Amino acid sequence: MARVISLLCVMLAVTAFPVVAQEAPEFVMEWAAGMGGLVDVSVGLDGSVYVSGWGSNRVRKFTSEGDLLHEWGSSGSAPGQFDGPAGLAVDAAGFVYVGDMDNHRVQKFTADGTFVSEWGSYGTEDGQFNRVHDVCVGPSGFIYVVEYYGDRVQKFTGDGTFVTKWGSWGYGSGEFREPTSVTVDSDGFVYVSEDIGDRVQKFTSDGEFVLTWGEPGSGDGQFDRPLGLCVNEYGNVFVSDWGNHRIQEFAPDGTFILKWGSYGGDPGDFDEPFGIEMDLDDGFLYIAGWGDNTVMKYGRTFSPVESATWSRVKSLYR
Repeated sequence: MARVISLLCVMLAVTAFPVVAQEAPEFVMEWAAGMGGLVDVSVGLDGSVYVSGWGSNRVRKFTSEGDLLHEWGSSGSAPGQFDGPAGLAVDAAGFVYVGDMDNHRVQKFTADGTFVSEWGSYGTEDGQFNRVHDVCVGPSGFIYVVEYYGDRVQKFTGDGTFVTKWGSWGYGSGEFREPTSVTVDSDGFVYVSEDIGDRVQKFTSDGEFVLTWGEPGSGDGQFDRPLGLCVNEYGNVFVSDWGNHRIQEFAPDGTFILKWGSYGGDPGDFDEPFGIEMDLDDGFLYIAGWGDNTVMKYGRTFSPVESATWSRVKSLYR
């Protein structure tokens, strides 16, 4: 009985106090990407870092310390060429997906940049796009694609087979005003940020609206163009707040946790942070800087809600 009562007390504490104070992650290093207009960053299975250069129509692959390993791409519309490479994602097999924005398609490559396949064309039908802005691989291997001018999310299998879609232009729940980024947590919930909408929306894996947070501004939980999203292993959501030159972290229900960063040219400062990605194996956070064309690396971030989850509570009483 005492064990049950203790468990109930812990459950009540978790419900009442889901978030506690947390310090911002420590700046580790940064490196010049050697490309103009950095949009996104993604992490490979071996910890390598992929970066897309919208201004140079290339993708570059680095070690986690910033040493260049591979690069591919050029201007054009042929396989392996780009017209504004934007979103990046890596699946469990190591394949790299690139959102080719103004070619209105997604391209799939091996880890060293060998072209595998592509899908998409300009239009509004299933499997067509109006400016692919971001791509993300969910825990079940599905590919989620957001369209900047299409104002919707489309879901595909890894070979590009259409599964479902949701969204249209508007201000309401489940509607979008120029969505910019998409990320999926380990439970399959999908988070989408909006450039003009200055908010983040949360959905089930099939597009059922769950909740939303954010509004224009510079206060806690407010945004000036939230262009990048990622989640850590505990489901916390990191948002690159482009116009405010900072990163904000939220609990899965949108509760504000912390923020860090300001505009500047010193190490650790931001100049229009864009893509953001967490290496879930070692906890390093990588951020692509649009304004200064650098990749920034931050030290491990420990979640304030690590112990405030039902699975964590159950593990303590097994």
